[in-house]
Amino acid sequence: MTQDEPKAVLQHLAQGNVVRRDALESAIATLEKQSSPRLTFADLAGEWRLLWTSGTKNRQKMPLGRETEEIHLTQRSRIIQAFDPNQNRIENKVYFPIGCLTVAGTCRYTASKRLNFTFSQLSLKLGNLPALDLPFGSWATGWLQTTYLDGEYHIERGDRGGVSVYQKV
Repeated sequence: MTQDEPKAVLQHLAQGNVVRRDALESAIATLEKQSSPRLTFADLAGEWRLLWTSGTKNRQKMPLGRETEEIHLTQRSRIIQAFDPNQNRIENKVYFPIGCLTVAGTCRYTASKRLNFTFSQLSLKLGNLPALDLPFGSWATGWLQTTYLDGEYHIERGDRGGVSVYQKV
């Protein structure tokens, strides 16, 4: 696989096209080998659109947890992950046809490219109704390991065994 081919696979997926699972997994593995060791939290600043996620290890073990051999970006929902290094904040927003679910919290980026986070806010917005702030339990902590990052794409692996691919918004 040439240096441009892995990113072409991600671009194909980002455009809403079908991508074979083996091609996506190969692209991820190739890009992770190219990752720069000098990344900082500032490099992650801004908003990133989720293109694909494997789900957690537990989800992957379930009979329906593993996706089909062909993968495409779903348009039914849109997931945005945002990082603010100045405020040490992380925010995930799941947009769906009638509203948005937001989880937000604090985070700390380590020298080993690991982002330790604690979500402390959960909000649900439906249509024109005011946002509903919901209680959040203590389970909402974890870490994300940045395994590839450039100006356009971001790949991370999480403490629950998943891998996710994002595109800069």
